[in-house]
Amino acid sequence: MSGRASSTWLIVGVFLAPWLLAYGQEKETGQPPPPANDKPGAAKPDLTIRPGHTVRWSKDCDAKTLDELKAGRLRLGITIKAFDPPTPGPTAFVVYSIPSKDAKRQKFAKFGITPNAPFRVSDGAAPQKFLISLQKYVASVKGSKLNVEVGFDEESEKLESGMAEVTFELVRIK
Repeated sequence: MSGRASSTWLIVGVFLAPWLLAYGQEKETGQPPPPANDKPGAAKPDLTIRPGHTVRWSKDCDAKTLDELKAGRLRLGITIKAFDPPTPGPTAFVVYSIPSKDAKRQKFAKFGITPNAPFRVSDGAAPQKFLISLQKYVASVKGSKLNVEVGFDEESEKLESGMAEVTFELVRIK
């Protein structure tokens, strides 16, 4: 093989390797891989909430992070980047905790978007941000993994259509 041909394959290999590794992880776990520059507390890729479907955010935490959550110095930051209201009527979101792998989820917070009108950050709208205290929830966590689910509140009526694009992160309170 000539020097030019082998350098071409090297370049192709460098560009394909991360994609192939990511494909293997997604196929194995059923979940997309975390971003390569995933730092503790960093925002994750957008997730889409739809009626009847929650999204889950999970994070492995060290002892220091769990202590800061228990003390209330860190909060769960939920950012809504796009929103189409479901029908009918005003919308609320429910935050559920899942303290351990075998535990049932428990509702522990609720929040709503106002005004109940469509928006998209990509169209120039400001995102809507919510800070949720995890103090009570962290006390029941078994191990070091936080598991939180967020979805539309559908207790009183079934919703149709609608969606919300969200990201999660841990936010330090000053």
